[in-house]
This record gives sequence, structure tokens and C-alpha cells, in this order.
Amino acid sequence: MINSIIPGRNGPCPGNETFGSFAKGNKGFGKSSGKGKGKGKGSGKGKGSGQLAIKDKEEEEEEEDDKEKDEDAMMKEALKKARKARDQVASAQNDLEEALGKASPKLSQKGKAGARGWSISLSKELVQLKAILNGKKVLKADGLKKLLEDTAKLVKGAKDEAKELRQLANKEASVAPSKRSRK
Repeated sequence: MINSIIPGRNGPCPGNETFGSFAKGNKGFGKSSGKGKGKGKGSGKGKGSGQLAIKDKEEEEEEEDDKEKDEDAMMKEALKKARKARDQVASAQNDLEEALGKASPKLSQKGKAGARGWSISLSKELVQLKAILNGKKVLKADGLKKLLEDTAKLVKGAKDEAKELRQLANKEASVAPSKRSRK
């Protein structure tokens, strides 16, 4: 009973009988009494990054070296992609020729010419890629990137053509009687 009369205890107080310690500003439910969320250890307002406006010669040379390394890394990456593209072109060409062989009896002369056109384009692209990879033809990274983009478009079109030819080759002849036989 004495605890309930003395203010500051967790019992009912005069004027605050129902709220107990929450009315006195104490935090409850495990909440900390810290300052809350802040920026942390940032540089603060108005503080510079410590970099001078004038650069040393060494820093400029380092930047040039970094650019050369970046160009070398880009060229290595482009050559890696060129090898992959060469493999894809060869694979697409083989698939196209195989599908053309299967669908040839069902194709018109125009259809055969279209498929052969794809095959010739793939052959030319394959020759270009092989020349680049063997070092006979030298391109910069940008030129090689453009060539790889064109190659990717060509391979996609050839794959679509091969897919259509395979579907045509696998298509069964109609079992229904023709109009001529009904007369």
C-alpha cells in the first residue's frame, strides 16, 4: 500500500492510477532509449571529400593505365563472345542444313532458295568470325561489338527458319480426300 502512494513507483499514483510507468515517460516493450535513427558516421554537411582540384602527373598516368587495362579487358571479353558466336553460327548452320534436307521434298524452289540464302549468310559470318579469332582480321572492340550484334540477329533468324523447316518436314499429309477425288 505504501508503494501506491509514493510517486515514481510502478503502482497507482495520485492522478495517474491507470497508466503506471508508461505515463512517466518510461519506455516499454523492450524499446531502447537511444537517439533514434541517424545518418551514422557520414562526412557531414559542408565537409569536402579531401580531393584537390589539381591532379598530379602520377594520377593522370594511372588513369591512362586504367583506360588501357579497361580496353584490354573489353577486347578479351569481346573475343570470348566472338568464340561463343562462332560456335553458335556453326551450330545454326548445321541445324538449318539438316532441316532443309528433311523438308526439301515439300518445299518450292522459292522456299529452297530462301533457306539456302540463310545458309550462305551464316557461312560468310562464320568466315569473318574465324578470321578475327585467328588474328587475320583486326577490329577494335566497338567494331567487334557491332559485328557480334549483327551475328546474333542472323543466328536468331536462321534458327527461326530452321524451326519452320522442321515443322514443315514433320507435318503429316492430309488424310481427307481431295476435291478432285470426290467428283
